[in-house]
Amino acid sequence: MSKISSQHALAFAVGLISGAVVGILLTSAPQKINAWREATTIELPHPSSWLLLLAALLICLVLVVSYGPTRFKELFALTGGERNLSETVREELRRQAVALSSLAARHHERAQASIVFLEKTDKELISSDEPNSLKRVLESLQAENERNLDYTRQLERDLRIAQQRAASLQLKLTLAEELASLDPLTSIANRRRFDQFLSRAIEDSHGDKTPLSVILGDLDRFKLINDDHGHEKGDEVLKLFARTITKCIRVTDLAARYGGEEFAVVLPRTPAGSGYHIAERIREAFASEGPALLQISPLSASFGVAEIQEAESASELMKRADEMLYAAKQAGRNNAKVWHAADVS
Repeated sequence: MSKISSQHALAFAVGLISGAVVGILLTSAPQKINAWREATTIELPHPSSWLLLLAALLICLVLVVSYGPTRFKELFALTGGERNLSETVREELRRQAVALSSLAARHHERAQASIVFLEKTDKELISSDEPNSLKRVLESLQAENERNLDYTRQLERDLRIAQQRAASLQLKLTLAEELASLDPLTSIANRRRFDQFLSRAIEDSHGDKTPLSVILGDLDRFKLINDDHGHEKGDEVLKLFARTITKCIRVTDLAARYGGEEFAVVLPRTPAGSGYHIAERIREAFASEGPALLQISPLSASFGVAEIQEAESASELMKRADEMLYAAKQAGRNNAKVWHAADVS
């Protein structure tokens, strides 16, 4: 029987206490809140609103204790709790568009005012032939020119600031795109990024007639790791597995968290035999280095490898890799299996 982690025990205790608190409040709080509402002129929410809010806070507390800070943060991010950086950039772009529109409007108004002034000055020049009149016209032109110069300098400053803000937004947008393609826990590519990369890699493979292989890896008995050592230690295992995969592949390859404790690697221009050797390299490195680094033994993973076939889709390729992963699990775990044409029944 697996031992109960201290984190789970704490979660259980918090749950019992929370239930007791809610029970007490359900029996006594409504009367007290109603009495308070009647004794004061301040408009207070109905007692049920207070209880719902408190229940929600207690549920959040249980979740934090149960999942651990790291896992809860990941769960919170996946459900859209964290502010999306791309939305921040979008809002800033809208503000910049409004500012530039206002700047253009001011420039247009100033240009129109200058045209009106010059038309008026032209009429004065036609009707004036005395030196004093011409002097007044000249002074007016000089003053108008100074105003235009001042405005032009301000316009240049505003445009320079707008350009700097645009450059800053470009950096933020690039960062937002990168963050949107990463798994928040392991910092490698997420499923969305994997699907995009694999789709393009398959197009290139079919177009260039070059090999393409995928590796599907899954941590062995990961649930027992979480049960025996807690979710935080489980998170450390996931991070180490991601780092191990990244160290064993090329910069032209892509490693991704495929889902849960399952990871995938896209290997462009790589036949199945080479893909198998890469999977074995990852497996051996993780099995040998992991237990010492994390003080967990045994620690291993199983792998399935498949190579793209002619006119094959991404789903078909991943299905064959998954079949090989299943075969590796059935063969006793901690090994890699590669799909061959002879495997077709």
